[in-house]
Amino acid sequence: MKSFTKEIYVDPAVTEKPNGFAVTVYDREGRNFYHKRQTHVFPTLETAKQFQTDTILAGGRWTRTDMVPTQDFTDLPDIRAWKDPNGALTVTVDGRTVIARTTDPQALKAAIRAHPKASALSSEPCRRCGGNPRINLSQNTLKHECEFHKIEIVDSLIPVTIKIAAWNLHFSKRRSKLRLGEVYMAHFVALGFMREPSDRDMLRRIRRVEVIDVE
Repeated sequence: MKSFTKEIYVDPAVTEKPNGFAVTVYDREGRNFYHKRQTHVFPTLETAKQFQTDTILAGGRWTRTDMVPTQDFTDLPDIRAWKDPNGALTVTVDGRTVIARTTDPQALKAAIRAHPKASALSSEPCRRCGGNPRINLSQNTLKHECEFHKIEIVDSLIPVTIKIAAWNLHFSKRRSKLRLGEVYMAHFVALGFMREPSDRDMLRRIRRVEVIDVE
């Protein structure tokens, strides 16, 4: 995986609070990787924006919502899952149905284990407690909490297979205690799972847009 390339991320949004205007940053701490989420509150909108500007000029980077998987993770399967009004779950992988309208968790696990790409769809146990994280396919979340670790990967912009890969390759193998809480896009970029889109990526996106002439 890539080494650390960015020290601090700045959220572009300025949030109004009862006591002022808040700016969120994700700052790297310590020898071992993680980004700590910090909120700074300023008395005026102008001072909040000035803080953002100063941080960027000092070498920070804006957080983005259009990140794409890095080269090592572009071939992960595309998994989609949804529940019908009765709570029955349907799961597809690369557009093909793996299981339809099930309410049986064991049947779902068996269907995933039997899939040719099961290794990319299944989680490894936590090295410290031996338990597996809770993966909610329909909500696109992965969570694990034990005596040693607390990890919540709930960002809807991160594909669930990338979340599983990050858990399997990084978080599940940690020896030291890590009660990080929610994991953000900044973590995935610094760990080498996601990256900023290139010009070529952007051109591909533009080509996908159909222009319809309405007479």
